Amino acid sequence: MELMQSQNFEHLRPHWPELANLATHAEKYTFDDPQSALVKLRCFAELLVGIVYREFRLPSLATDKFVDRLQASAFVTAVESGILDKLHAIRRVGNTAVHDGTFGKGDSQWLLKEAHILSWWLLLTTHKGTKADIKDFIAPVKTKKNPTQKKQLSIKRD
Repeated sequence: MELMQSQNFEHLRPHWPELANLATHAEKYTFDDPQSALVKLRCFAELLVGIVYREFRLPSLATDKFVDRLQASAFVTAVESGILDKLHAIRRVGNTAVHDGTFGKGDSQWLLKEAHILSWWLLLTTHKGTKADIKDFIAPVKTKKNPTQKKQLSIKRD
């Protein structure tokens, strides 16, 4: 199986390959399947929060929901409000995409960039990277489908 490479999240792979994979898939689906991108980003945010809980040894229960973890006083105290805002935005939009199938036209692009910021915050916060390591976000480019690449369906009639 070929490993997909990300433009923006490879710095996570040595430490948290599953986190890198979720973000990489979201990056890949940004334009062709934005709903799936939002679902992947929501999973990314939930996994990132779990990593923060482990790294900071924050108390939690196995039955805690994602929103419970985000609102727990130990987490709110440990994380800056701007980071909390990004996590809540990904959670809310991701939930709406999953449950209602609705989302804004640019949500996958906007939240992918927020996930990029969160990824560097995590690396810096856990001391697995430095400010000198930070790379600018590279916006995914919408690829135009070549009309000659469409599959032709032929139906024989008797």
